[in-house]
Amino acid sequence: MPGYVKACAHPAAGRPDDYVIATGETHAVREFVEKAFKQVDIEVVWEGKGTGEGIVSQKRRRLVEIDPRYFRPTGVDCSWATDQG
Repeated sequence: MPGYVKACAHPAAGRPDDYVIATGETHAVREFVEKAFKQVDIEVVWEGKGTGEGIVSQKRRRLVEIDPRYFRPTGVDCSWATDQG
């Protein structure tokens, strides 16, 4: 059983606190968004650049927009952890 599955079932998981559950893999938000739309059979197209970038549907409807409030803090290029204690 992968470590992140064990973490979800850990007895402490029922208590409110801050937890880090790590897989040792890095994934971009873009990858998560693409996979989520694929699960509901929506083909996406990224258009624009920077804060003007987003996903549009085949009907030219904007489905996702970039919000600078959620950018990583300056100096944090990558957040990565392992499931090794």
